[in-house]
Amino acid sequence: RRAPTRTRSIEKRMLTALKPSPCVRVASVADKRPARRAPPPPPQCKTVTFTPTKRTTRVRCLGEDERMFIPAGAFSGTTPERRASQMLSAMLTYVSAWIVIAQLENVAPRASLAGTDANVSSDETAEAARVVDQHAFLLDHLEAHPVRDGDAWLTELSHESPSLASRIGEVRLAYAKSDFEWHNVHKLVVDGIAFGNEAVMREWLKGAYAHEAA
Repeated sequence: RRAPTRTRSIEKRMLTALKPSPCVRVASVADKRPARRAPPPPPQCKTVTFTPTKRTTRVRCLGEDERMFIPAGAFSGTTPERRASQMLSAMLTYVSAWIVIAQLENVAPRASLAGTDANVSSDETAEAARVVDQHAFLLDHLEAHPVRDGDAWLTELSHESPSLASRIGEVRLAYAKSDFEWHNVHKLVVDGIAFGNEAVMREWLKGAYAHEAA
């Protein structure tokens, strides 16, 4: 009599094991697809009141990072930072040319005096003449060809004097890396803009008061 009861209990256990668990979820093909990323939101425009008049307002467009939005056509597709770097590159090239001129200027008088000595060899005399010629040539070239584009100016100089062009290129790179005070430029620009804004507002208020008094 106990055998059928034992058989039934075994059958119940097998049926229970074969039943699917309610917590098990079969993954479909759609679940494996990557979720679509939402497109970035458009720039938000905020209205900012411009002092001193409350009626005058300006619209400042902000991007995703809450920074001022600059249209792509403002600098022909480039960024203000890129444009500023090009202008700084031209200025550093001009400064480097004058650094080399000063270096040659210090060497040229000594080389000229050495060339007049009777005990000086012909090689030293030729070197003295070369230094003097480079000094005069670079002064004339800088005066005849103003530096508007640093790379273009160096390329033009390399066609006439490759050694001077290479020297100026090395000087401007070393000067930009080590000697140029970038942090001081940032401070001077910000302070200058703040001072200029105050001067403009002061002149505007002076004119407004004079107009009301009249």
